[in-house]
Amino acid sequence: RLFGRPGPGFSNQLQKRLIKRVKHLVGYNDCCSREKLIEDGDELVLMDVEHYGFGDVRSREEYLAWANIDVDKKRCNNIKWCNNGDLL
Repeated sequence: RLFGRPGPGFSNQLQKRLIKRVKHLVGYNDCCSREKLIEDGDELVLMDVEHYGFGDVRSREEYLAWANIDVDKKRCNNIKWCNNGDLL
């Protein structure tokens, strides 16, 4: 992984905010809860966030299971349907 490494072009402020936004949507509360983002001065990450979420097809928990994301262990695991190129 190159993100966060020192050097030219490996990461910038836009990428860092984008990652915080995704982590907020997924539910990484230790770094990216609404309160933590505001406290850290990153409230820009929350702009229009109510318009972008999981939708109404599945719950957050169903999405995390479908995408094989373990928020507690902070891991994105192997997704067989993605690697095989066959969606469901």
